[in-house]
Amino acid sequence: MRRVNESALITINAIEGGQFVAEKFENEMRERTKELCRLSKEQAEKLAEALEGELVALGNAEWSIVMKPLPYFHIYFALVSDGIKVLFDKKALEAGMPVDDAYDITRLVSNALVRKARKLFPE
Repeated sequence: MRRVNESALITINAIEGGQFVAEKFENEMRERTKELCRLSKEQAEKLAEALEGELVALGNAEWSIVMKPLPYFHIYFALVSDGIKVLFDKKALEAGMPVDDAYDITRLVSNALVRKARKLFPE
């Protein structure tokens, strides 16, 4: 499993304009992804593979799935003690990713993760 250095990642707050939507984004992601919190590391790996994502080692996260909807936009969904934490690769800053695009794409990807998890692990 590939290890990812947390210093290479950012929160939505770091994207230009992100400070204005950070609280709403974090609340929405917490609600959207709460079902993912029940997944074991093995289940998270199967989920990632099913959606062409990757399970990676990230800090103290129990598991972390990275999804790459665009070459410069990688989204990390990490299970930490208080739920799913959503982070982005710094490449988004270099590419000038607008915060509204980051928000919308992350919402779509999180929905896909949850839907696929429901199908794979209906319990």
